[in-house]
Amino acid sequence: MGAVFMGYNYIHAKKNNYPAESVPTLKEFATSFARAFLTLLLPVIIMGGILSGVFIPTEAGVVAVAYAFFHRRNSLPGDKTSRDSRIFPACGEVERQSGRFFPDVAAASVLGAENSSSVQVARLNEAMARGRAMSTPVK
Repeated sequence: MGAVFMGYNYIHAKKNNYPAESVPTLKEFATSFARAFLTLLLPVIIMGGILSGVFIPTEAGVVAVAYAFFHRRNSLPGDKTSRDSRIFPACGEVERQSGRFFPDVAAASVLGAENSSSVQVARLNEAMARGRAMSTPVK
């Protein structure tokens, strides 16, 4: 798929006479790679955490967002406008949007939906509190 995208971009650039940039020197490449290194670690952190069992895929999403947020805050010290002015309204919107689903989960639990995630989590927490190992799914 990557080769197809590269081919399309090459043909499109040639057709529209886009200017070509010069090949970067080793110093330019090293500087660019060093600036991008922490960003390039994000997939390693996500996959490494999932495959090592440190966290599940849902938690990996939270870790990825937190890592990207704090990495962005620290990597752009001069950029004040896009950094802080939009984060709190965005968090409020996420809270408002996700709050719509909690009544559904609660209703499913009250009405006896045995496969609802909240029921499964509650049973798992009870079993863990009693100290039993959960090697099979709760039925």
